[in-house]
Amino acid sequence: MASRIFVNEVDHVNTPHWVKLELVGNFKFATWTASCKIRKPAIFLGFRDDKDAKDVVFEVPLTIRQETEVVTASEAAPAKQPTS
Repeated sequence: MASRIFVNEVDHVNTPHWVKLELVGNFKFATWTASCKIRKPAIFLGFRDDKDAKDVVFEVPLTIRQETEVVTASEAAPAKQPTS
């Protein structure tokens, strides 16, 4: 006989089952899908004790172009003048 995961029966098809966000998990995965889901395989690395669930946000990585645009003109090294 299979063990029960839920205390009460849950209808996975028609009835929403809302949960209270309390735990923060850390996962390693390749990338996000176009529909914002984790592309499998995902590896569970453990729980995070240093972060509250309410502080978790969807993070979007910068592309290489965006990272280079972050550098302002004042931070960039001045171009060398050609010597004649």
